Amino acid sequence: MPGLVPFMACLLALVVYDIIKIFIQRGWSFGVLFRPAEYYYLSILHGRAKEMLLSGTDKEDIVRSLRQEKYPFMMVPPKDEKTVMALSFVERVLADDDALKQYLVKYDFSYDDFKDLQKAMESEEGTRRANYLWDEILTGKGKEQAEKIRGLVVHWMTEKPIAEYLPDDNLPDGKNEKILMLALKNLSVLHAETSQVDFVEAVLALAAINPGMRVVKTKGNLSYYRDIHNGSQEVKQAEGIIGKLLNKS
Repeated sequence: MPGLVPFMACLLALVVYDIIKIFIQRGWSFGVLFRPAEYYYLSILHGRAKEMLLSGTDKEDIVRSLRQEKYPFMMVPPKDEKTVMALSFVERVLADDDALKQYLVKYDFSYDDFKDLQKAMESEEGTRRANYLWDEILTGKGKEQAEKIRGLVVHWMTEKPIAEYLPDDNLPDGKNEKILMLALKNLSVLHAETSQVDFVEAVLALAAINPGMRVVKTKGNLSYYRDIHNGSQEVKQAEGIIGKLLNKS
């Protein structure tokens, strides 16, 4: 037994030496061991991209090569939800030309770069979700018109322009949102069958990428204002304001 301890110590030293050697050869930082799996996987992609950059490979060819390569971490079936999510994130990055070129096909990839990439991908995903939900409830499908309406909703629920035309200068968020929804339906901007649930969900998706918006969380916050209906004076006023805003070039 006394001789076993030195032997195990030597064996451990050799293992550590081999690990250090692999990390140096592949250009990995030991920080990846204490970072999210996404960063570890993307560091592998970056290492491959850097090798190709140093050999003079064109960026477009690098992007194609990164997508075609079979990575060991993708060949093993994931054992938990965190790994599934990490692999899904890597696949989304691999499918995005701009993300690859801006963050990975370059000579360095720091943890700050990774965090910036995460934010960019989250913002892009949030925008796609908001666009999808609004496309589902808008009557017009033109991209330019849809962007104009989404912009109007963001402005309306950030600045509350309707408040300028009402005696109540402290218009509750739920009342403001219900006025907006009914006015948009009356103007045939929204499908007539659009429910309060659908509208609240679409507005919340917009608020996720426009933090300044003042929104409600559930349809119950709209249902509370039963005095606000299609014939309400506030709704009629809102229709006039919205009509003018949408008709502006």
